[in-house]
Amino acid sequence: MSIRGYFTGQLLLSFGILLGIVVVVCVGAIIAVYGGGVDFDDAVAHSALVMVIVAVLISFNDIRLHYQNNHWPEVQKHVRRILLMVPIYSFQSWLSLKYYEYSLLFDTLRDLYEAFVIASFVYFCIELLGGWDNVCKIFMTKDQEKSYHPSWLCFGKKRQWAELGEPLLGAIEISALQYVVVKVVAAIIIIATEAADVYDEGSLSLESAYIYVSIMVNFR
Repeated sequence: MSIRGYFTGQLLLSFGILLGIVVVVCVGAIIAVYGGGVDFDDAVAHSALVMVIVAVLISFNDIRLHYQNNHWPEVQKHVRRILLMVPIYSFQSWLSLKYYEYSLLFDTLRDLYEAFVIASFVYFCIELLGGWDNVCKIFMTKDQEKSYHPSWLCFGKKRQWAELGEPLLGAIEISALQYVVVKVVAAIIIIATEAADVYDEGSLSLESAYIYVSIMVNFR
């Protein structure tokens, strides 16, 4: 069997197992609600917990394999950080479902890790291409026209983002990392305004902090 055929078989097997788990959990939840008199919310929460456990086990196994086969440390450390998103996101979703009154806090803490992963992804791409110096060399082989980008702020006109090479890569790095800074600041504001009972999530009122935080995050 070819390597491609082996991995295709493993992928289909994994998909079949996951599909089977989903079907069993759904059927079990339906039987528990309509046949066992279990409360609907409890059935949903327990079903979600089963899927969280499955997701966590799969993710931690992948992370374990990356530690066990750490042949490209500078790249794989970023891969492990990205893989950790699955346990964090799934557990956060379950907590928000189970304890809805604290869902805003859970979502905010999740966003902090999301910002960290965005930064990790940038450095993952750089390391995957051979490191900072090598990426700068790659940029230098490109046409200078590649550093011009249309900007809606300039009404569709093209503007030069940065000189090719290290200046362009530095500009890309700063542009990505500003997301991290904005997310951290937004998280602090959300927690503070929610504690002061002025956040009012989902409200478009100018008296709520939600609209201002949303504008700040979306125009970062």
